[in-house]
Order: sequence, then structure tokens, then C-alpha cells
Amino acid sequence: MTKTLSSEPATNDQRPHQLRRQLLEKTVKKCQYQQDAVATKQRKLA
Repeated sequence: MTKTLSSEPATNDQRPHQLRRQLLEKTVKKCQYQQDAVATKQRKLA
């Protein structure tokens, strides 16, 4: 009983951190993708 209680907060602490990291990676990828799109547009114009 105590083991499950002690291990639960650890997983709860790790999960939001992992989700936040995944979200951060997603936004970074989105920014990079947008920058690539802008760069290709500028290349086509140039």
C-alpha cells in the first residue's frame, strides 16, 4: 500500500514534464517548419 502511494507522485511529476517537453518540441518543430517555408518562398522570389 505504501509502495504504490510513494511511487504514484513520482509518475505524476514525470508525466506533466514529459508532456511539456513534447509540447515544446512540437512548437519548435512548427517554428522551424514555418521558417523553412518562408525561406523557400524567398528563394522562389529571388
